Amino acid sequence: MRATANSPEALRDQLRSVFSRAKVPTNPAIAMEILRLADDPNSTAEQFAQAIRADAALAARLLEMANTAMFAQREPVTTIKRAVTLLGLRRIRMVALGFQLVSHLDRLGGSPFDLKTFWQHSVLRACLAREATATVVPTHAEEAFVIGLLQDCGTLLLVQVLGNEYAEVHASSLTPTAFYHEEKKRFPYDHAEAIHALAQEWNMPDVIAEPLGRHHQPTALTEESSEIDRLAAVSYFVGSLPLAGDLTLAGKEPGLRKYAADQLGLDEVTVQGCLQRAGDAYGQIAPLLADQLPKDLDVTELLDEANRHLSREATEAAARVEEVEAERDLIRDQQYQLKSALGQYRERAARDPLTRLLNRGALVDATLACARDCFDNGAGMAVLFLDIDDFKFINDKYGHHVGDEILRMLADTVLEAIVNAGFAGRYGGEEFVVVLPGLEESDARRKAEQLIEKVRDARPSGDCPSLSITVSIGAVWGQPGAETTPEELFSAADELMYQAKLRGKDRLCFKELPPPADRGASSPDEITTQDFRRIAIELNKSKPKRFASMRKRERQGLLASCDVRCFVSGAATVRTYAGFVRNISTGGLGVLTTRPMLRGEPIEVEIDEKSEQRPLLFLAGLVAFCRHVKDGIYEVGVQLLAQGKEPIIARDATSLKEQQEWVQEALYASHGTGGDLRESA
Repeated sequence: MRATANSPEALRDQLRSVFSRAKVPTNPAIAMEILRLADDPNSTAEQFAQAIRADAALAARLLEMANTAMFAQREPVTTIKRAVTLLGLRRIRMVALGFQLVSHLDRLGGSPFDLKTFWQHSVLRACLAREATATVVPTHAEEAFVIGLLQDCGTLLLVQVLGNEYAEVHASSLTPTAFYHEEKKRFPYDHAEAIHALAQEWNMPDVIAEPLGRHHQPTALTEESSEIDRLAAVSYFVGSLPLAGDLTLAGKEPGLRKYAADQLGLDEVTVQGCLQRAGDAYGQIAPLLADQLPKDLDVTELLDEANRHLSREATEAAARVEEVEAERDLIRDQQYQLKSALGQYRERAARDPLTRLLNRGALVDATLACARDCFDNGAGMAVLFLDIDDFKFINDKYGHHVGDEILRMLADTVLEAIVNAGFAGRYGGEEFVVVLPGLEESDARRKAEQLIEKVRDARPSGDCPSLSITVSIGAVWGQPGAETTPEELFSAADELMYQAKLRGKDRLCFKELPPPADRGASSPDEITTQDFRRIAIELNKSKPKRFASMRKRERQGLLASCDVRCFVSGAATVRTYAGFVRNISTGGLGVLTTRPMLRGEPIEVEIDEKSEQRPLLFLAGLVAFCRHVKDGIYEVGVQLLAQGKEPIIARDATSLKEQQEWVQEALYASHGTGGDLRESA
């Protein structure tokens, strides 16, 4: 199929013809030597310094740059070697490429074309594209620099293809947008098509080639827009800005600032900041370029040389990305191993070494978490307190090694009896505690009776296989009330266990706890702001604990109603509870609420703007302690980690990826994301 006169194929054919006729220019020897060293991965700073010493102008500019405030040297940089070391080989390579590009600039066969201003504008647009992209698509800021640098180079190509008429239109005082529309009317090709065709001919990646071809086409962005679309939108904004000869904005393109705000999220202040930083970056690059234009130029060689270096930079960038990804994967593996090791350490630390059941401390924490979960879900919970009958007599008669065997046997029997129903721990000596959540009263009683029978039928191995063992059990069951703590549950079950001992041992004493209301506590829905305020004032007037008086940052009294948000149902959802702030410091917060909390779990407090006429404020952190005060109200100490005027913890917690890193880590630790000791018990 033959290409029509103004088709992309015809344009590409003409560009190939231009390149085939290109003469090889005489390159400055010093620039070529520096570029040769840049191609050599084994080149050293001393070799660069030696080459630079041969060119006084280049050496002077490098020394000038090394002594700018950007590098903040206490002593003046006076040697080339020190300047090279300070600037770095990557920056030296960029400087050399700049000299190479400028050395190729030409009068284009006498065509009216202000090449110096053109190149200055190209570098400035490149700097601006990088600054804007750092906000819009941060991962592609360097690609944006290349796009900004090359987006207008299509005009250099079309001057050679279309001649003086095209050059005269370019020299007229038109804005970039007006010039583009004039191109579309008067010529078969426009400069966006030309640079896009050349980018495709060079097989440049789409992330650069596509935005180059679309830099005069506004792109409407959505949340689903690709990175190429976002780069194209930045390219349109940057390529449409009219620049004056002094590198300032020459008036305002209608609608361009609105486009930046609506599509790129760049308000007026942000745009001004980008322009300022781009100007500063340009100011650091421009002095390193030659001040005068050479007499001869071959634009095709200029672009060919630029492509070679940019391709190499892209290859090196890809290699660096691979290295970074490999390092990231290694770090993730190390983090996984550390988390796994930490989980194993925590589990070992939480276990009784003889029976492998939870030790007393872990038992208290697990029971609190279980009671908290039952509290959230309105489920019942039973606590069984077991004591081996006549254990001292067995130890004295048969020896402690037999006693140890009996303890291990009892632990195995308990775990077998409660499999998938609850968890157990060794409370101390021959005393054990079993917690059975989510059971009705009759089911809990039956489980306890079955456990007595299983222990009665069990026989220890070793020296005394015929020895019969029995246990006395005290058990309590009820709907967890707001004032029911693990210690209160253990104490109530322990008292019933002693009653079982007094009644003849080898038996169960079971009791249903009265509802919270019958014990004098209010239900959470019945607790009012005045109830919170009354208790907060009492606590603020009371003498502080010894550890509280030793705080480096003393808390100040603050009375304000609030909402307390935390994770429930296995960290799957966020639930809100009524609360009241009683004190605050720069690093901590004291809150009253109706829900028991676990130490280390993430929590967010929203101070009500209607209360005390204070502004809306969100505070988030980790629970430092939790204790029941009275009447179904808990005091929670919060270690603050974040604050703001917007919610901090995501409301939909179904995905941990939506949470901040410290929230993810806290959920991993406090909600059993990395393994639940209660289940593994």
